[in-house]
Amino acid sequence: MDERNHMDTCSICGNEEGNRLHKVREMMYGLRETFEYIECANCGCLQIRTIPNDLSKYYPESYWGFQKKRMKMEAQEGAILAWLRRRRTQYWLSTSRDPIGRLIAIKQDIPNHITWVRRAGLTALNAPILDVGCGLGDRLRTLRREGFTNLTGVDPFIEKDIDYPNGIRIRKCSLYDMKGNYDFITLHHSFEHMPEPKAALEKLHSLLNAQRVALVRIPVADSYAWRSYGVHWAQIDAPRHFHLHTVKSMQYLAEQTGFDIVEVAYDSYEFQFWGSEQYKHDIPLHDEHSYETHPEHSMFTAEQIDAYRVRAREFNPSGEGDQACFYLKKR
Repeated sequence: MDERNHMDTCSICGNEEGNRLHKVREMMYGLRETFEYIECANCGCLQIRTIPNDLSKYYPESYWGFQKKRMKMEAQEGAILAWLRRRRTQYWLSTSRDPIGRLIAIKQDIPNHITWVRRAGLTALNAPILDVGCGLGDRLRTLRREGFTNLTGVDPFIEKDIDYPNGIRIRKCSLYDMKGNYDFITLHHSFEHMPEPKAALEKLHSLLNAQRVALVRIPVADSYAWRSYGVHWAQIDAPRHFHLHTVKSMQYLAEQTGFDIVEVAYDSYEFQFWGSEQYKHDIPLHDEHSYETHPEHSMFTAEQIDAYRVRAREFNPSGEGDQACFYLKKR
């Protein structure tokens, strides 16, 4: 499984002593090719040793971020319903006690996409927001539906630029080609796909307005799933994920790039268990016996999945979950 005392230097903290080498298979599509990952003995970051020259076969058209079938066509809403949604969102974001917003929002759980914006400290619906690695822009479309109006996305792997009729702009280019100033920048499971995380954070720092926040949602290696499943941990996702960070390795990056980590909120779910169990039993994610594609033909009962879901909810408050939201505030 691993080789002790390997001497590859950690790309995050520069440590050379006591690092371990792990061999991880590609299991999303069942290619089963083996890739080497270095586990830093100091900061704990798990990082791919050599990035393949050609990544195209690991990102086929069926890759989830590019699936057009996931993009539901939105019905045209009337002006009154759109106004009510804006009032509800503004109530959730503001400290005001707007009676109309309160009436609309009463007994409703605040959805994740609003929670992210609230924790970033935004209160204005016209605040400029950038989503990095957004695919076809499903999260931006959700925000637009909730009343946000200044929304931009960037993804180098989409076919071409997208300009939605509702004003959302998605650019086919690298993060490093982006210009502008934003009050909130989000990376929803795109940061781990970037070969140079320090350079990426430096670019985010240059795009953010002063005292504003970037949200980096990523899998984390200082988790029960990594300790328990090792190379079978589903979120390693070799070779697509280049870095599996820990809180400590993210602190190194933040300090080097002018950010303060103001909050770490865990949001893992049951996939950490059933996905890793499948890989442990040599069942790829996109397999006829996978819970992802055919739950009824998988190795799991409904009761097992429910138990995994409950366990994930218990892990998150204790910091044991395998993915987290890092809120990085620009100094």
